Amino acid sequence: MDSVSVLACKKKGAFIFALAYLSVLSGAYAEDISNDITQSATYGDGAEVNIVENVTATEASISVDGGGAEVAPVLSIARGKTLSLSDGASLSISQGVLSFATEATLSSGAGATLSVAGSSPDSASTAYIKESILRLYASYVNSCPKFLGSGYGSITLDATTVEQPSTNWFSLAWDFKDNSTFNMTNGASIDYSKLNLDRGGSTMSFSGSSEFNMDKASTLFLYQYMGGLNLNFSENSSLNLDGDGTSFMLQGSHGGLNSCVMNLNVSGDASVNLSNSAVLSSQNGTLYATLSDNASLNISSGASLSKVNSYAYLEASGNSSINLSDDASISGFSGISLSENSSFNVSNVAFSATAIMTLADSAAINIKDGASYVIENNTSSLIGLAGSESENISLNIGGSSSEGVNSMLYLKSGTLDVTDGGSVNITDSANIYFESDKTSTISVGGETPDNAGKFVMTGGTISQKDGGANNMARTFDLSGYGTLTLDAVTVEDLWRYTLHTSGNSVLTLKNGTTWASSSRVRDIQIGGNSTFNIETGSVFNYNSYGGAGMDSFKIFENGVVNVVGEGSGIKTNSGSPSFLFSYSSMILAKLLSSEI
Repeated sequence: MDSVSVLACKKKGAFIFALAYLSVLSGAYAEDISNDITQSATYGDGAEVNIVENVTATEASISVDGGGAEVAPVLSIARGKTLSLSDGASLSISQGVLSFATEATLSSGAGATLSVAGSSPDSASTAYIKESILRLYASYVNSCPKFLGSGYGSITLDATTVEQPSTNWFSLAWDFKDNSTFNMTNGASIDYSKLNLDRGGSTMSFSGSSEFNMDKASTLFLYQYMGGLNLNFSENSSLNLDGDGTSFMLQGSHGGLNSCVMNLNVSGDASVNLSNSAVLSSQNGTLYATLSDNASLNISSGASLSKVNSYAYLEASGNSSINLSDDASISGFSGISLSENSSFNVSNVAFSATAIMTLADSAAINIKDGASYVIENNTSSLIGLAGSESENISLNIGGSSSEGVNSMLYLKSGTLDVTDGGSVNITDSANIYFESDKTSTISVGGETPDNAGKFVMTGGTISQKDGGANNMARTFDLSGYGTLTLDAVTVEDLWRYTLHTSGNSVLTLKNGTTWASSSRVRDIQIGGNSTFNIETGSVFNYNSYGGAGMDSFKIFENGVVNVVGEGSGIKTNSGSPSFLFSYSSMILAKLLSSEI
């Protein structure tokens, strides 16, 4: 030690030092601290500093600097004790060890705690831990290491990793509020996979504009043995993951539905922000991600929210929003639900609706700037909640990217189901595209006129890949009071399509819409008081292939086909189409120029 005034006394085999001035300690050295710290101190190679009581550092700097020594300095916080940094105090550890409890105290006591606080930005306390080790001793569920932050305090892990001498149960307990931050950078890594978390009640809470920031290939791995893992972000707080290699993994011990539950709750203008190829994922167990009260989930620039071998559900309500852009992705989810004016906004990315999409209460999905809404894996994508009285539920697709790529509804396999107050609006030259060798359906329905599903496409094309297997088809199915309107749309050759209308539904082609003939048509059925309108210069081309069980054009049970306006018509390109009429069905051609 350099020339300092030191008062030493021996008590219960340990030395307690009261520091009057700046201390510089090096070599094999041990110190127990039980009093509050008001003077700065620096500890060097081989030092062992033990916080043995609840200690508060105020306006003091504590430096633990290993400098690459063979024996790194260790700062340990005793079990059940707290090191609190407040009002401008700082803790700096470089190439050292921060130990939560010690091996000698492993068998008993509550967890050790590091707390940071400050009354203003100018008096904020900081803990900066660089190229060091967090050593975690845990013996049971109440012995978890704790991080606490409030009042502009910050904890930063820079290229710091975790060492786990203990493998017993413990529970997670982090709590940050009032503009405090927790940061992980430069490959910092916390891996709790070897520690079984509590059977219930593990919690990470951020509130009051606090932030959890991860970047530069940092990783966090939280493992849940049983019960609940709760990650709560509220009151303008945020979880921010940025950069390739940055990942936040939630893993359960086993994969049964609700056997190991992981909750990500985002509320009160809080946000989760994933960018630049960062990943937030769940594995095993069940993840429930819930957005409410103006919360937002923002995924951009190749970042992803995903699940592996688990169940995962995403729910947004109360004016919350889910925003995907620039090759970002949400994948593998078992269900996605939107309600109460919430929105799902996709820009410049192909969003795959492999999950069941359920919308209610003025919720909306907005696809723009060259983005695609992709339905695949035989998923039913439901626009409008069946049996509800909800209104203004919509899927909106339109626009193009800066490179001129049009937005698209892409049906690989499965059903887009528009019902009970739901609407689909495709505008600005956006397109519909079918996979050729899959079965896909656009279904529009509704039980009453007031809550009928509506599908309107203005401009653009409906197309598919060439050909298709014999048993695969494209289906347009209108029922109840559902309506499907194609306005100035070009429908290209669709192989093996089926067109069914029934139960007061209405199909309308208008403003020069052309529906090309197909070399394979399964059947066309207009029945049950439904109406097929061909108007304002639109033409429905129908070709007879003559295959067994195919190519019937059947109008029955009060079905009506109206051909109205100059240039409008039903035209045959080859062969003789088979129009089958039943009692009370009709075709009405109102101008001589119409061809039937």
